[in-house]
Amino acid sequence: MQTLKRERAPLFDDTDAARALDAAQEILERVLPMLAERPGAPEAVGRYGGAALVAESLARAGRIGEETLRDVLREALTFAPDRLSLYDGAAGLLVVLDAVMADGTSSALSAARARLRDALAASLHEPEAPDFSNPRTYDLISGYAGRTVALGGEVPEVLPALRAFAHAFAAEAERRAHSGDPSLQFTVNLGVSHGVPGVLAALNAALPHDRELGERYVNLLLACSHVVNGERRWDGVWRPAERPAARRAWCYQTAGVAAVLADRARLDGDERLHALAAGALRGVLDDPAPDDGNIALCHGRSGVAALASRFPGDPRLMHHARRLARAVLDDSPDLERPSFLDGALGVAQFLIDAATGQERRWLRLFGLLPD
Repeated sequence: MQTLKRERAPLFDDTDAARALDAAQEILERVLPMLAERPGAPEAVGRYGGAALVAESLARAGRIGEETLRDVLREALTFAPDRLSLYDGAAGLLVVLDAVMADGTSSALSAARARLRDALAASLHEPEAPDFSNPRTYDLISGYAGRTVALGGEVPEVLPALRAFAHAFAAEAERRAHSGDPSLQFTVNLGVSHGVPGVLAALNAALPHDRELGERYVNLLLACSHVVNGERRWDGVWRPAERPAARRAWCYQTAGVAAVLADRARLDGDERLHALAAGALRGVLDDPAPDDGNIALCHGRSGVAALASRFPGDPRLMHHARRLARAVLDDSPDLERPSFLDGALGVAQFLIDAATGQERRWLRLFGLLPD
């Protein structure tokens, strides 16, 4: 396995970095009292799980103490065997614990982590067949792909089941994509959050050396792409007759797909695929169509800036990353929506990352490999 070397630098100068850290700290302080009133699982990324990620990053940046991080993490440490997903259960909490434990200072959490690992592994041994009418059977947000991304290749015993699942899913997606029937083609979901790229993200995480299977998914995604102004572009679903808009978001369409393909290129040492992915992302960011002004991680400027910054050798993409980062800094998140993926906590996480250039330990939530 080869890798394409990357190094991260902050997206802000010192003055803006200080502003960004101030803003992120204020978001966390204002959001924490609100989380107790929010519905949903305490461990969910949209509640204390996401808050713990932000707190951990602020602690590394020297902005809060370990006691604050422990207090937030204590609220997130809940395990329910019927909640295993990446965004609302054990898989997401595993990502949180790995972030907190990455520096080797939290061995007291080892037992909790082992319990999460074992529960996730048990759920992956015999997955239900992928059902294209029910994304929860396969997707990143709530399904099999998300649990796999969280666990990675840590439990080898589950990998044969993953390989079989991925081949079955690809075969059905290929059948539908090449059917010539628009009603079937429309069911091929091309969003990272709920579709084919999310399953490729799971393979990148858990089967990085299986180049043949990875290439099958790459070829499927390329077959479901359009070419606009010389660059690849993806819609939310496969509609061969419709040119996709230049929507900029992680969850659906080109930006998220390009990021997952770039990860595959890193794993395979495939510079041609990496260039294709970078070109696809440049294509939508260079497009003059305006964005909707959203600043969230999921479908807004902070998420797209986070993706663009994963191409440090590309001057245009880094220009866009800095431009979008400044737009996020100059805006204000909606504190009535405190969640991580589409709300204030995610914006806080992005601002910390952009200010510091530190390791982004949350990237598995995007289905992405570490920096």
